[in-house]
Amino acid sequence: YYKKENCQECGQGCKVCDETGTCLECINESALLKGGICEDKETIKTQSITENEFDITSEECEIIHYGSCLRCKDGYYASNGICKKCDENCGSCVINSTYCMSCKGNAILSNHTCFNDYKSLSTSCELQIKNGLGCIICNDGYYKKDSICFGCEDPMETCITKDIATSCKKGYFLDNGKCINQNELKNCKVKTSLGCSQCEKGYYVDNLYCSKCEEHCKLCTNTYCDVCEENYIIIDGTCYYFRAINKCESSDGIKCTKCSSGYTPKGKYCAKKNLWYVWVIIVVVIILIISFIILGIVYKRIHHKIKKTDFNVKSIDSICQTTDLVFCSPHILTDKPVIEFYGDDELKVKQTKEVTFYIANAGKSKIKIQPTIMENEKYEFTIEPEVVVLRSQEVVVFKAEITPLCSTQIDDKIIFHSYDIKKDVMTEFSIGLEFITEQTNIIDYDELIFDKKLGEGGFGIVYKGIFRENEVAIKVLKDTEMTENSMEEFKVEVDMLDKFRCEYIVQFYGACFIPTKTCMVTEYAKYGSLHKWIKNKKKVSHYLKIKFCLDAAKAIEYLHSNGILHRDIKPDNMLVFSFAEQVGVNLKLTDFGSARSINRLMTNMTFTKGIGTPVYMAPEVLQQQRYKTTADIYSFGISIYEILSWEEAYPTSDPRFVYPWRIAEFVINGKRLEKPTKLPDIEYRIITDCWKGKSDDRIRACDAISRLEKLLIKN
Repeated sequence: YYKKENCQECGQGCKVCDETGTCLECINESALLKGGICEDKETIKTQSITENEFDITSEECEIIHYGSCLRCKDGYYASNGICKKCDENCGSCVINSTYCMSCKGNAILSNHTCFNDYKSLSTSCELQIKNGLGCIICNDGYYKKDSICFGCEDPMETCITKDIATSCKKGYFLDNGKCINQNELKNCKVKTSLGCSQCEKGYYVDNLYCSKCEEHCKLCTNTYCDVCEENYIIIDGTCYYFRAINKCESSDGIKCTKCSSGYTPKGKYCAKKNLWYVWVIIVVVIILIISFIILGIVYKRIHHKIKKTDFNVKSIDSICQTTDLVFCSPHILTDKPVIEFYGDDELKVKQTKEVTFYIANAGKSKIKIQPTIMENEKYEFTIEPEVVVLRSQEVVVFKAEITPLCSTQIDDKIIFHSYDIKKDVMTEFSIGLEFITEQTNIIDYDELIFDKKLGEGGFGIVYKGIFRENEVAIKVLKDTEMTENSMEEFKVEVDMLDKFRCEYIVQFYGACFIPTKTCMVTEYAKYGSLHKWIKNKKKVSHYLKIKFCLDAAKAIEYLHSNGILHRDIKPDNMLVFSFAEQVGVNLKLTDFGSARSINRLMTNMTFTKGIGTPVYMAPEVLQQQRYKTTADIYSFGISIYEILSWEEAYPTSDPRFVYPWRIAEFVINGKRLEKPTKLPDIEYRIITDCWKGKSDDRIRACDAISRLEKLLIKN
């Protein structure tokens, strides 16, 4: 129904209509709605693209819904419920008659438009799209726009767009996608499709074209001149007038061809003429002068030796009256077949001993005698004269100097060469050299017997060994570490150790100073360092722990009372000699490589370098301030903490001490380790009195000894 005032019925077969009675929806689902009227006929009126009406069958509509066509068959498109015909070239379309989705016959689809040009496609397209949808690849001479190939414009041979060429026809060359006539190439000798490949003289190829060379240049490569005009010289690719070159008078465009008098052409420049014969004369004169000087020096030395020899040469008869001579070889006599120093005559280390002896010629021929210079790591030896000529029945006095370098025993020979001038025969004879030196801390390396390796560090390697029937620890220093300064430091440590006379300090036997065999020999501790026992958690009585601390305190007190600062107090430098509870010494202090004199320390304001292990460093050392014996007391406090608690201080398992610098921050900020649960208060107070922040507030070594002795009595 329609009209609200008085409802009137819609037309026949109409389900819904508007206020004018025009049907909008049919009752019958298969009915067709035409001009606002529902019809059940097989044919209906529809409109073509030209808006002219003609009869079509319902077969043109695939889906009908209450009079409206929702989907049309190929060749038609749905518009306002009715089917309208597509463009004549469209196989199917949507929206309007010219919006093609496919084409009829051989027409080409491009941008939803069908082009009916099959002949052109076969000519221009190399690879077509299936179902006539256009071209994928165009032939040479064509370019593709959408799906269609268009011909390249003249004079392009190939192109990628209407305006961009990729190659040109004959007589043209390509320049930035444009085809340029080769006639545009000026001053070009060889023209190609790629531009100019060779220019005329005075020009060079510059980006397809020819550019003029620099002024006065005949041939050039880019801006670099290869050949200049006449009267010019080329230097580093630039032309210079020949007058600009000193002494040059003419040129050929490349180099100078003529120079002023006294000069000769040398490439681009003029060089002074080489008067070689003058130099030859000068060299010969110099050689002659040097030769005369050398001959003069040699003559003087020989003359000096002869004079010196003559001075020491005497007759055998004059010597035999006071000295007994014996044969040391056929025709050779001496008063000392063996030079020896024993008993009261033993030699002192590093002190030179002089000895004289006779060598006589008992033969009939003149002989030349020359001693061999002896080299030995253990002693220094010199002898003079270096060479002497003896006539028959003559004797000469030889003077030898011996300087022992270590405590040793020597059994050696002095070798002499004897040359019989008349017979031209060389023979050899020797005189013995035997001596024993005094015993010092400078030992003979050959007296050391090496056993097993005990450990290795940055300084070198430690071995167990034997020295004069004593078990010892031999610390061999690395050659790479022995600089001049480090050798001096080593000597200071040796001298210091040699002065120690304390049962709580490891006994020092001596050292070897031979550069390739530098080592130190000390008492051997079979139980090793105390740190090893703490680290491995070996069970030790509390009595022994206190005794270890007491022995270490006595060693420190001995050092401080003798003006020595150890600077590296820690359990790693405390060696265990006994675990028996009722012995005098259980532990001894070692490693004095960092030790220094307190007097030297107090007078040296720059003595602030941190020495030792960071865990045991006092706050003043960590802050690189001046420090004294109280720095050792702080280190001793940390050591007592580790010994009595039997665990390492500042363990990395504690998140506060994961990194070493965290330990430094902790100490500098005045913080200290908490008291272990099982550690008595009285023992912890000794520790806290040792590691106080202010160095002057810390107890002395003698105070620590007194308090530890009381603890030992109680335990």
